[in-house]
Amino acid sequence: MSGTFFRNVFRYYERRQQLSGLLAHALQCELTAAEAIYWSYSQRERTTWAELIRARRAFGDDPARGTEPDLITLTPEVLVWIEAKLGGPNRTVPSNPGRRDGYLTGGNGWFDQVCRGDHETIAITEKLYELLRMWLLGSWLAQQMGRRFVLVNLVPEAREKDIEARLARHLVSEPRRRFLRWTWEAIYRHTRERCKAEPDRERLLDYFHGKTLGYDREGRLQKVFSV
Repeated sequence: MSGTFFRNVFRYYERRQQLSGLLAHALQCELTAAEAIYWSYSQRERTTWAELIRARRAFGDDPARGTEPDLITLTPEVLVWIEAKLGGPNRTVPSNPGRRDGYLTGGNGWFDQVCRGDHETIAITEKLYELLRMWLLGSWLAQQMGRRFVLVNLVPEAREKDIEARLARHLVSEPRRRFLRWTWEAIYRHTRERCKAEPDRERLLDYFHGKTLGYDREGRLQKVFSV
């Protein structure tokens, strides 16, 4: 995933104090101010977000490969973790399949409260290891903080169309915690239709139009988005 592209999009909204409005549109709920934490770094604390460190410790997360969403947004109402993809799929497995005790027992057995089935099926057979870790740590932390939780998978419109169905059957969802597939094209349309016309907005829209994934086997340039 292109970190520069990701940050440019969300910084556009953050600088205009419109990030909470963008998220409210996606989640279909009322939100107030949102604090943005990119790749675990808290701008307010000037270091790794302390609450994320707490969640990692609760589940024995490997410090060298700690669970790290692309963006954490903290509002008074909800904790949102966003894992974004451009060209790559949501198919990840543990580098050490035998190391799973912390995720099964961490948070006082949180796995059994928020997941259906077993770790091996979700993480290895279904190859949903990365999203599973985020679901575990994020939902546990949200409960500790007294907030609702939403795990968002941000993908191009043409990709990962079945990810909600694939993951949802393994999750114990409820009104206070859920998983959501969101698309880059939805952000593009929101920007085009709801943001004030200005040079920065036009540059961002052009950025969407021009974003590519390189060339395919026939030498054709591949566009990322359907815009």
